[in-house]
Amino acid sequence: MDITRRLIDFALNTKTEDIPPEYLDVQKHSLMDALGCIEAATTQNPAFPSFVAYAKEHCETGPCKIYSTDLHVQPDTAALVNAALSHSMDLEDTCQAATLHSNAVTTPALLSLAQYRGGVSGKELLAALLIGSEIACRVSIATGEDLAKHGWHTPHVFGSYGAVLAGCRLMGYDYEQTLDALGCNAYAATGLSQMMNDKNSLMRAVRDGFGAKSAVQAVLLAKHRPRIGFEELFEGEKGFFKAYSRAGCVPEKLVEGLGEKWYASELVIKFWPACLGCHTSIQSTIEVMKENDLKFEDILSVDMKGSEFIRSIVVDPREVKNRPVTAISAKFSIPYCMGLAAKKGRVVLSDFLPENLPDEDIYGFAERVNFSVEPEYAPRIKANTVDITYHTAKGDFFKHKEAALGDPSCPLSDEQFREKFRSCTALSANRYTEEQQEDLLKMLEGVDKLDDVGKIVEML
Repeated sequence: MDITRRLIDFALNTKTEDIPPEYLDVQKHSLMDALGCIEAATTQNPAFPSFVAYAKEHCETGPCKIYSTDLHVQPDTAALVNAALSHSMDLEDTCQAATLHSNAVTTPALLSLAQYRGGVSGKELLAALLIGSEIACRVSIATGEDLAKHGWHTPHVFGSYGAVLAGCRLMGYDYEQTLDALGCNAYAATGLSQMMNDKNSLMRAVRDGFGAKSAVQAVLLAKHRPRIGFEELFEGEKGFFKAYSRAGCVPEKLVEGLGEKWYASELVIKFWPACLGCHTSIQSTIEVMKENDLKFEDILSVDMKGSEFIRSIVVDPREVKNRPVTAISAKFSIPYCMGLAAKKGRVVLSDFLPENLPDEDIYGFAERVNFSVEPEYAPRIKANTVDITYHTAKGDFFKHKEAALGDPSCPLSDEQFREKFRSCTALSANRYTEEQQEDLLKMLEGVDKLDDVGKIVEML
């Protein structure tokens, strides 16, 4: 079927000038959004100090910066530590068609490679990021099913393949080197969904670091032509799809409409700092409270219907979702996030600080949220659709919501986007002044004019 070969050709040979400029603009916003979320995580991710300590103690110095520190290390270490911050806030962009944070691995990985190579222009970086995001989306879509049921946790794995192919493009590799890089990554990037059943584990928050390290390590090794690649890596009889998704995969979707249909141009820029699967429930709750002048204590119980995907990710297991004890667990809980929205009329980053998380009122609310699966919402494009009935002291109120603020159908305004960036960078360990925030924002808004994107990294 030559699917792997066609994907490599797309990554290496797509000309930047042939990419619609509006798609590069989407990627520019994604880069700004990713770095804002990462900066916030430098103080909000409790595992970050451990990653920094590892880099200090065990890793060689090099050209690549660990954000919000004065450390410069080798590119694979920088990718590990920086990408461990990508998903910590669960506020980064999302491709709903792929149910994937398609830039969480690629952005830190490619910025590390850009510093390593040197002289990477803004346009060059944006094109590589867009291609990496697109490939990550397509790997997820072609997989065809939720792999958690087989025990796999793979968002960072999908992202790693996008980062490998885009990284090889950035490094100017040929076909054989790129095949080597893919082969190396295939033996390094993996994950288990059991961690979702452990209320104390922070692995979900840091997972993308491991995908980024795997990708960068693979790209660097391939520079020396180790001859470890193999044909039909994705579509082969014992290749990626058969190993991970078994009967559900449709390998042809990996290259269907490649270069014409761009899933990476259809990203949700999140407004609420929680899993995208919670957003329609959060917004519905805020709206019903305002529209009917409801108080928190007025909510007696909630009956809601949604997809099996939502149930598996942000509703079950109930013993974890109803009483989350870590920020990342709370952000992956519809019952908890709905309780926050009902009690406070909003959901913001500070709600997930350790001192604010144990809230018995919200735990009690979560216990009164009843969920049932609606088979009609099985397709991925409908995965976040919800029907919610609020039983209150003032009567019953119903909400049907298919998308929330930040979706391409109801995008953030430019000012909302900038405000999100400012609120994230205000939490950075760098302790930016307002002037420094605006300087960083201005540089990112003009990234396509930069001759060397390393200038951005050194500001972080």
